[in-house]
Amino acid sequence: MRALGIDLGGTNLRYLCLDHTRRIVARGTIPARLGARAREDPQAAPSLVVEAVRAALRAVDSVDALGVAIAGFVREGVVVASPNIPGLVGWDAARALEEATGIPVRVHNDASLAALGEAVGGGWDAPLVHLTLGTGIGAGFYDGQRPWLGAHGTAMEIGHWKLARTRRRCGCGGRGCLETVASATGVVRSYGRPRLDAAAVARLADAGDAKAVRAFAQAGEALGRAAAMLALALDPAVITFGGGMSAAWRWLRAPLEDAFRAGVPDALHGQTRVARARTGAEAGALGAALFALG
Repeated sequence: MRALGIDLGGTNLRYLCLDHTRRIVARGTIPARLGARAREDPQAAPSLVVEAVRAALRAVDSVDALGVAIAGFVREGVVVASPNIPGLVGWDAARALEEATGIPVRVHNDASLAALGEAVGGGWDAPLVHLTLGTGIGAGFYDGQRPWLGAHGTAMEIGHWKLARTRRRCGCGGRGCLETVASATGVVRSYGRPRLDAAAVARLADAGDAKAVRAFAQAGEALGRAAAMLALALDPAVITFGGGMSAAWRWLRAPLEDAFRAGVPDALHGQTRVARARTGAEAGALGAALFALG
């Protein structure tokens, strides 16, 4: 039994193949540019995804099961919302990909599958909450058996908790959402130079730019308050922080940990850990492969 896990990002597709012992036998990245291509022609989005999945399958030896992680809401294999790849709403991804590949397919939200991948691949105790810090903020909860989905498959949308100390408009239409200050996009907005990315702001912080340091401190403080709420609500063993912006952990860590401690009662200090993720950018693809293995 071999399972291929695919993490469909707006820019890159990451894949990872496991054998029946959960040993990684293949991995890679394909610059599919699904987000940009789908914005040019949203009606072509489903066929673009099928094309990208077939490219990943060609890169590995034969597989018996396929797991696919998609950013957005997925309910029983059907895409309910997809902010990174326009044109997928209402698409029965699981059924279409099974018909296109002839392989059993399971499709789910990328943040939930990343939590599964980080829990298993990172060797953490469960239960675990995993936050993916990227263009937005995704979160997943793994209870030791499976990712927790909620009644409608839309659990853990903490990026839209109203925790920001600003009234910035969010892509969801609301104001003051966590991801308006604590995502990579939010850090750039805090710094005030939209042509930069979060990695560039981190380099400026490394060079001693006080405004860049403050942008990450604002993000870390908001993430720490969110982590405290998660700890009180779910009592996880650990809350991990991954995604591209976790590369700036050196600037996020202190304000995050300070806000986390301030938000948790003294009697509960030391119960839940907060830590940088161990699986890096592979958490989603690894979780998708594990999900496919069942």
